[in-house]
Amino acid sequence: MADILQKVLQEYGNKDKCKIRDPTKVEAILQKLASDGPSKLQVITDFDFTLSRFHKDGKRCDSCHGILDHSPLMPDSFREKAKALYEKYYHIELDHKMTVEEKIPHMITWYKGSHNLLIEAQVTKQKIQEMVLTSRALLRDSAVNVLSYLNDHHVPVLIFSAGVGNILEEILHREKAFFPNVEVISNYMLFNEDGECTSFREPLIHMFNKNETALDNPDYFQDLKNRHNALVLGDSIGDLDMGSGIHNPGALLRIGFLNDKIDERMDSLYNNFDVVLVDDQTFDFVNVVSRMVCAQPVSK
Repeated sequence: MADILQKVLQEYGNKDKCKIRDPTKVEAILQKLASDGPSKLQVITDFDFTLSRFHKDGKRCDSCHGILDHSPLMPDSFREKAKALYEKYYHIELDHKMTVEEKIPHMITWYKGSHNLLIEAQVTKQKIQEMVLTSRALLRDSAVNVLSYLNDHHVPVLIFSAGVGNILEEILHREKAFFPNVEVISNYMLFNEDGECTSFREPLIHMFNKNETALDNPDYFQDLKNRHNALVLGDSIGDLDMGSGIHNPGALLRIGFLNDKIDERMDSLYNNFDVVLVDDQTFDFVNVVSRMVCAQPVSK
């Protein structure tokens, strides 16, 4: 199984978009993934701008929160306040000069403020369904095929999102991508008997505490205690530790999607993820790796 990485890159076909700091390390990870096969594999992925696209046809796509922020079904006052929060905190999230520790208080304030706006707006389940149907939230090209393929090979997929779980699930249903192998950990709205959002499930998940949240969900990882290998997919440094709950972690291939502020953020992602995909709006690389692993004999 020599030179698996070269075979993966050849089949992927977009070498210019794929940046790998340590090819020897990635080769060793791929060798282990292929040797152990699908029975030892799990996939852990962020949602917004990882499983979903960042842009299409020159226009920015929606995140879970973006669906709400941009929808004409939401009150003008909500959209104005949500935009103000975004403009204040988004640049902090991406600021490569700030440490994660410095960013966390700002992220907590941002997320709590966004959640409070949704509660004030009394957003309903029905309105969420309507907004998702008309939104620009789109899964990456080939993402549905990858999820379906992993389901066929009994590989569990954890979608680990700091977005809004109710909206995320509606997107998956719309795309016919909520397969039985998929689990979601996210921020969930709680509704009253009239179907209006009145609160959010605790604890709060933001992009920089996913490692703590992983450790707070021991049952999920306990059920997968024999799956030591993982593909960990994200678009932020905060996504690197989504696999913290894996029992006796083995081969973990961390794949980063670099979507925005590419020159500013390249070094940060390049020095931390095993593979960085630069402005690739597909799931093709993940598709190639998944098929390479699942094509191997099941490990006993």
